[in-house]
Amino acid sequence: MSDQKTLMTEVLPVPKSVIPSVSPRERVAQHWHRLVTTGAATAALAGCGCLVMDPLPPPAQCRTTRSVLRDVNFTATRLAPDSVSLRVMLVDFVNVDLAILTIDGGTVASLPSGQLTLPATLEITPTTAGAPITVTFTTTCEGTAATSVKVVLTPVGVDGGTDAGPTGWTVSATDA
Repeated sequence: MSDQKTLMTEVLPVPKSVIPSVSPRERVAQHWHRLVTTGAATAALAGCGCLVMDPLPPPAQCRTTRSVLRDVNFTATRLAPDSVSLRVMLVDFVNVDLAILTIDGGTVASLPSGQLTLPATLEITPTTAGAPITVTFTTTCEGTAATSVKVVLTPVGVDGGTDAGPTGWTVSATDA
């Protein structure tokens, strides 16, 4: 035996096309087509996923045992020399209905009967100039009586021009 190392002859397979009817150019084109369609499908699914992933708002809650003042917002705006607009809005996900119980010191131009559809706007004219107006609302939740809310509208300042009405109104709301 000899100590000299030799190389073995290399045996390679005979070259042949993987798919005999498709050229290398067509195989590359098919590969790119698969990549593009896979990328488009992935992008479409990722785009839809954002809509599904958004959190749902909390369910509506009833307020039958405590005040609803943190859930309802009252704002007043001067309309004419002696009339005021009272806007009632919900500020939270709460299931509460409001109805006008009484109005002292003013009259409403169009008094809604029954429950108010929120947000609601009431146009109120004072019966006595410069006097406060008190509106009492009853609240219900799914037909169950909850609480009453008293809203006091107080005129602020007096305009020195031709209209001698208040320049604004302040709003204070309390549980009745």
